[in-house]
Amino acid sequence: MRVAIDARMLTGTAMHGIARYVLQLLRGLVKEQSSLELFVLVGRDTPLPGLLGNEAARQPTFITCGSPWISIGEQGELPRLLRRQRIDLFHSPSFVALLGCSIPQLLTIHDLNHLALPHYYSPLHRLYYEQVVKRVARRAPLVLTVSRFSQGELCRWLSKKPDQVVVTYNGVDASFKRVEDPLSRSFVKRHYRLPESFIFCLGSSRPHKNNRALLEAYERSQVSLPLVISTPPAELGQLILAAKNKGSEVIALPFIDDAHLPTIYSLAELLVFPSLYEGFGLPALEAMACGCPVLLSESSSLPEIAGEFGFYFDPLNVEAMAQGLRATLAQLGRETAERREQRIKHARSFTWDRLVHDTVATYERFLQ
Repeated sequence: MRVAIDARMLTGTAMHGIARYVLQLLRGLVKEQSSLELFVLVGRDTPLPGLLGNEAARQPTFITCGSPWISIGEQGELPRLLRRQRIDLFHSPSFVALLGCSIPQLLTIHDLNHLALPHYYSPLHRLYYEQVVKRVARRAPLVLTVSRFSQGELCRWLSKKPDQVVVTYNGVDASFKRVEDPLSRSFVKRHYRLPESFIFCLGSSRPHKNNRALLEAYERSQVSLPLVISTPPAELGQLILAAKNKGSEVIALPFIDDAHLPTIYSLAELLVFPSLYEGFGLPALEAMACGCPVLLSESSSLPEIAGEFGFYFDPLNVEAMAQGLRATLAQLGRETAERREQRIKHARSFTWDRLVHDTVATYERFLQ
């Protein structure tokens, strides 16, 4: 079976959720002892060969593409490249769907964010989802997704039965574990100028991540711990300004190296994840694997993923978020070591190995 996977979204060391998914899927597939022949679509400056490591049972064939990820050009270029390599199945692990392609396409649709929160996206985004992604996904016998929540959303949108939308949960990489080494903790503290104790939010410029509401809630909460929030440089000034009365206690980080995230999670007293909509919510699970408590939106997939080990609030209610911050920090003062170990064990139950195994089984089922 000759399978091609689109990995053009992998461009650097700081990765969004889909890039993490693709990297971990590929790392697992190159170790698989199977008859799978793997081809990977990449951009010209891809870091992927160095990221896959030396444990591969075999190296994939890299196919360099000129067209950017999610572009008009890919609609012509990708089918031509796939035909040239005699590909049996094209796995698009993101939003890429090829209308004029005769090769079978399996899509991973992580969420329906663009449709659930249309006011945050342009008419062009919504048109692409309705007229391109939906058409390709409806034609396909199977679709992949990453949570039961997203499975339900996709069944309704695509008019598919549950057994046609296969859930393969994301996993937690082994690097996400409690960091107790004093040298590592001291280095990361100095490098990012972190306070001794803090609340952490792994933010984003995307509006549904709800950063502004979090800052307003933090201001209202009057908690004593500083809030450390990562967000792109363009938003730093606006976000600090939004926290009018507590600006001096908000520390904004424009960039965090992925290699330092386990240490930051280990240093944080609490991760706050105020997102309005998530297909999975990987940062919450990675924080839990490091022993960090998580305060989450009670919406979309997050209660499914964190289960009884998360603390929750209504992301549309700023006062409820402020109360959640106060109540959670008070409760953590009474938390036992046993409870922290249970949280870590829960996070560790989500494995990339299982995702890889279930994905290969879906490839085989797709082509039956």
